[in-house]
Amino acid sequence: IMHGMNQIRSELRHLKEQAEQHAPLYDSSGQELPLKEQLEELPESVEEVGAAIEECRTKMQGMENNPGVLQEYGRILRDIEAAEAERDKVANGVSNNKTKLERLLHTWKSKMENTIKEVDSKFSKYMQDLNCAGEVVLSGSDNAEIGTYNFKNWGVEIRVRFRQAGTLQVLSAQRHSGGERSVSTIMYMMALQELMSSPFRCVDEINQGLDERNERLVFKRIVQNSTLAPGAVPNDHSGQYFLITPKLLPNLEGMDNPRLTALVVFNGPYNFKDCRDWNVPKLVERAESKKRSVELESAYGETDEAEEEESEVEVPAPRKKKNKSRP
Repeated sequence: IMHGMNQIRSELRHLKEQAEQHAPLYDSSGQELPLKEQLEELPESVEEVGAAIEECRTKMQGMENNPGVLQEYGRILRDIEAAEAERDKVANGVSNNKTKLERLLHTWKSKMENTIKEVDSKFSKYMQDLNCAGEVVLSGSDNAEIGTYNFKNWGVEIRVRFRQAGTLQVLSAQRHSGGERSVSTIMYMMALQELMSSPFRCVDEINQGLDERNERLVFKRIVQNSTLAPGAVPNDHSGQYFLITPKLLPNLEGMDNPRLTALVVFNGPYNFKDCRDWNVPKLVERAESKKRSVELESAYGETDEAEEEESEVEVPAPRKKKNKSRP
């Protein structure tokens, strides 16, 4: 009996050594390996171990021998590699396009900011001449919350102040009156027009809705901008400026400017009953004399006073409805 027991113990030690050799429970430093925990979760009784072995055998018998599995596995690996290559290609394209976009954005934004600075300089001066304050800025371009490339949220803001106290506020119907918005809009348009040349411009009733003070200041600015002498280059000119309005205030500053011509459209039942009341040759003579004066002033900086005096002719006044008298 003792001999048999010793033989069994020897066999157990041998099997344990083989098991530790093929599936060790500890590493070289004595730390437990995951296998030990897995073995501890296995059933302890022989019956339970036998049932687990039988279950594994059943699963193995249910597996089919499919020779195409390796080919399918290889195809899937190739598809994965192709998808990864396409992903890397797209990523490189995104990076290159982003770099190109940033370069274009920098150039475009710099030009736009320079243009807005020019508009702001002129607009600020025009508002200062009105004893007000104003500025034009680019909004949304540096807002991290909006995003650099979210161009739909970019915009040009007009900020104004019409009183000595307070700060510049964005021009809006909630903060400013209709007259204040009209003056600000007109000054902004005049600032924009200074940056571009055009053969002529035409505005209709731009002075309507303004109080007397603002109308005089706006008219003065229009005259100053539209009667500038042309420069040396072809595009350096203010062009012709047509201001159409049903009425003008009396004694407006700039009406005596030689580059300004007032055209009055007469209508009604008491006008031009007899066209012979108007001396057309004298009207033409005066217009030509005025034109020569402008040319002399541009060439020599002075006018011929004698010629100016000789060109003075009397022009009949418009007929008055009240007394129905002829001009």
